[in-house]
Amino acid sequence: MSSTEDRIRELAQKLLGRDLGIDTTISDTEISSMDLVAFLKKVGEEFDIAISNVDAIRFQNLRDLVEFIDARR
Repeated sequence: MSSTEDRIRELAQKLLGRDLGIDTTISDTEISSMDLVAFLKKVGEEFDIAISNVDAIRFQNLRDLVEFIDARR
């Protein structure tokens, strides 16, 4: 497990109140769109990257988010 993955999963636990599997489909989690936007904003701040709305809709799971972050670091 990468350090990015660890940090993302910790943020999900803290901000969303659940431990999401790296390959769990986000649409299957019942997370509200507002909570997801707040989560992605915090992730962007944590990693000092911009996550646009266009980028965000491409994330099917946390693995996609981790790969997005790692590609920009």
